[in-house]
Amino acid sequence: MVTFLTSSCRRYTDPPPYFEEQGDTTRPVARKVLLIGIDGAVGSEYKTIPPPALEAMKAHSKFSWDAVSDLSTTDAASWKTLMTGISYDRHQIQDSTFIYTQAADADEHGNIPHYPSLFSYILSSARSDMKTTFVSSWDNLLNRLVPEVEDKIQASDDAAVKDS
Repeated sequence: MVTFLTSSCRRYTDPPPYFEEQGDTTRPVARKVLLIGIDGAVGSEYKTIPPPALEAMKAHSKFSWDAVSDLSTTDAASWKTLMTGISYDRHQIQDSTFIYTQAADADEHGNIPHYPSLFSYILSSARSDMKTTFVSSWDNLLNRLVPEVEDKIQASDDAAVKDS
């Protein structure tokens, strides 16, 4: 299980932009992004049992209680949309195989679209110090959805994901 939390009603100011000059070796305070996804979790359920660890993170987080995904009802389609920013109408991932499903009237010899995950953009940046890690108990999520992630941790179950 990979965890993703969609939640918010509070606005936080964004830190000021940092523009690197050519040859500049100084770095601002390290920034990190932690994306937590919890399959099947909805904001209203989270509010009934606010987990202490996640509650403690909220003070320094950006979140939304009203985020919605595509109309697609599959976990795989939602994960693909989340990781790529591409809607189901375009990526056409329907099931847990994460394999593109071609429309019946499409040219079977046509190009299969490839929509890289947000991790591709991180790894292709000019910043060589950026790292990516993905923790999940779902093998296809690790190997088919985000194959470019450098440090993939396949946990045995939800508890092991949490501990990782």
